[in-house]
Amino acid sequence: MSSPSWQDIAAAKQKERKDKIPLVWRIPPCVLPHSKIPNVQDWPKTSGFFTEKELEITESLAHEVVSKIATRQWTSQEVMEATCKRAAVAQQLLNCITEIRFERAILRAKELDAYLVREGKVIGPLHGLPISFKDQFNIKGVDTSVGYISWCDRAATEDSTLVTLLCNAGAIPYCKTNVPATLMMGESVHNVFGRTVNPRNRHLTTVVIRSTNPSHTLARRRRKAAKETLFWIRYT
Repeated sequence: MSSPSWQDIAAAKQKERKDKIPLVWRIPPCVLPHSKIPNVQDWPKTSGFFTEKELEITESLAHEVVSKIATRQWTSQEVMEATCKRAAVAQQLLNCITEIRFERAILRAKELDAYLVREGKVIGPLHGLPISFKDQFNIKGVDTSVGYISWCDRAATEDSTLVTLLCNAGAIPYCKTNVPATLMMGESVHNVFGRTVNPRNRHLTTVVIRSTNPSHTLARRRRKAAKETLFWIRYT
C-alpha cells in the first residue's frame, strides 16, 4: 500500500481541525463575511454572533479575568466557552489555529470551578485563565508539526516546560496557533495548514513585531533576504 501524499496528509489535518469546531460556533453562511471583504477586525462586535457577556469576557485583560473568576463573578467554564467560541470564529475568518482542544479545555474549566467551590480558594494565580500556545510548544496529546508534513500525526507525549508551569499555576490551554514553516520566516504559511491572514486586511499576511533582540534581528535579515529571493549557506 502506497504512502499518502503530502496533500492528503495536509487535507486530513485540516479536516480534523474543522471537525473539532462545534456546529453552534460555526459561522452561518448568511453572516459569513465574503472572502473579498478584507477587514474583519470588528466582525465579532458588529455581527450579532456574540452575546454582550461573551464580548465582555473575551475583551477583558488577563488580570481582570482571573480576578473575576477568583471572586466568583464569572465561572471558569463560561470564560472558557466564550474564549473558545471567539477562537473558533477567528479560525474561520483568518486560518490562525493549528490544534484545537476546546473540549478538554472546557472539561478542565469545570474541574477548576468545582475545586473553587469545594476548597474555597483558587488552585493558583492563573486559575481558569484560557491560554493559547504557538505551535512550537508541546502539549501532550496533540501534534507539534511546526509546518512539517513529516511531523503530522505524531502527538506529543509530554508538555513543554512552559506549558507545565502555566498549567500548574491554573491556566488552561485551549488551542495552538499557526507559525511560519520551521519558524524561519516572518509570515505564518506552510504546507500543513496554509496561510494565516491579517484581520485588518485579509489580502495580507500577519504582521511581524519588531525587536532589538539579536535573534530577532537575524530573523529580520532572513525575511529581507527571502523578499529579495536571496539565500546563504551557514557553515558549522
